[in-house]
Amino acid sequence: MTGSIDVILETRALDGSSDCTTHTQGEQILAPVTNTPGYNLQLDQGQGTYLFSTGVFMIPETVTTVCDGQTFPPESKDWTIGGANTLTWIALPSAGYHLTGDSVALFNGYNNGHFHWDLKPKEFLPATPACSFAAVLPDPGKLNALRAVRDSIVTAPGGIELVYLYYANVKEITGIMVRDAALRNRFRGLILANMQKVRELAAKGNTAIGCEAMEDIAGFLHELQGLASPGLKDALDRVLQCAENSDTLYSLGVRVTQ
Repeated sequence: MTGSIDVILETRALDGSSDCTTHTQGEQILAPVTNTPGYNLQLDQGQGTYLFSTGVFMIPETVTTVCDGQTFPPESKDWTIGGANTLTWIALPSAGYHLTGDSVALFNGYNNGHFHWDLKPKEFLPATPACSFAAVLPDPGKLNALRAVRDSIVTAPGGIELVYLYYANVKEITGIMVRDAALRNRFRGLILANMQKVRELAAKGNTAIGCEAMEDIAGFLHELQGLASPGLKDALDRVLQCAENSDTLYSLGVRVTQ
């Protein structure tokens, strides 16, 4: 979807004492319409077009002013589009629609800006998986083993905290995994490398993990922290503290060996 701004505003005093020209330009490739309340779509059957309005978003613009022979430095501003009453708006579809149409937006209180909308299914982001593990490992058997471990450790005080921290931040964690292929592959590799330990912990309630494997897990968590929000960073700090505490690990049925 693209938005183009090209407005020339000329003002002249009747007595000729002033002559100013303001030129506003902007050409921006816009991301898919996200983080909006939805959209309002009206079909004009006579014209075969849609009137498509979204929530508030910005289009960068550059304003150049020449007044009485003096050229002023260009100004960078944002043109605000959308933001009408959203009470009757519909949630944007995740796929399967090709919406086209034209919209008119009021610019600077005096002039209208004309926009053509062309939203195709490829522009909509796919739904993010609800589980970070499912996002990197679409194997029902292995996922069930991981869930069995979750159900096992949740009975321990430290396990309850870890499970809470995961689910409180799962949306952000999964989003990072989906966007970062290298980190996603590293996460998948860690799961597969320790799957035998996962099954053992699920079946017996205890397992032994080598020191190198724990270092690999800690390294992954530190890398994830580098891409995290402040809230997720704090949560990962707490997870790392638990991973470095032998008493906490023991309460979860995990023993670290040299």
